[in-house]
Amino acid sequence: MPTTRSQGLTANEALENNKVPRTRKKKNDSGTKATKATKATKESQFHLQNSVAESTLFKLPPELRIMIYRFAIITDEAVVITESSGLQEPALLLVSKLVREESCKLFYCENRFSCVVEHYSLATMELTRRKNWCTDLKVGIRNFHVELHHTQRHWGNLVLWLHKCVQGKCGAWQPTPEDQLPAHVLKYSAEEKLVAGLFRFVALESTIMSKDLDLLLECMRPTLVAHNKDWAKD
Repeated sequence: MPTTRSQGLTANEALENNKVPRTRKKKNDSGTKATKATKATKESQFHLQNSVAESTLFKLPPELRIMIYRFAIITDEAVVITESSGLQEPALLLVSKLVREESCKLFYCENRFSCVVEHYSLATMELTRRKNWCTDLKVGIRNFHVELHHTQRHWGNLVLWLHKCVQGKCGAWQPTPEDQLPAHVLKYSAEEKLVAGLFRFVALESTIMSKDLDLLLECMRPTLVAHNKDWAKD
């Protein structure tokens, strides 16, 4: 009968409507897993903090801990900073908050740092304008110098950098004195001295105009090209 069939369909539809969608159950499962993972991470961090705090290291006087930190993070060679990798902190600074607070200033204030500029890239030079490298503790680098890779020539970037110097929007490269050069660099080449002369000129000549700089660069470029043909590329 039509009435019975209609009632049957209605009953089936009611059963279907009462079923819990499987996707919702999976969503709940994933949410539960995420909660468990977060809880496990917090527990592991808690245990790590406790183990560090209870370690023999923190039973020593602060003066001895500082000596140990110095052996671990102070190096004779300069700590290198590049555009691609940035500044890599030693693992010791990431052990715990307490260790970081005690050792961070040593790393940033007692090491020498070298910012390696590749292809005369301004992006790397922007790194030198930062005041605080360790932002969470507001610690800055004290011993810092810029090292150019003169073998990676890029005329367009050099011109842009010099113009930024004239506009006061970027610092000029200051070459390291030859008696303080790294062991692998015996002295500057004639080409490097020409580039250094350009930077020294724009740094000292505060009244120079952009058009005058363009004229100077137009005269200097053939000399650089004579040293290396890469300077002819834009």
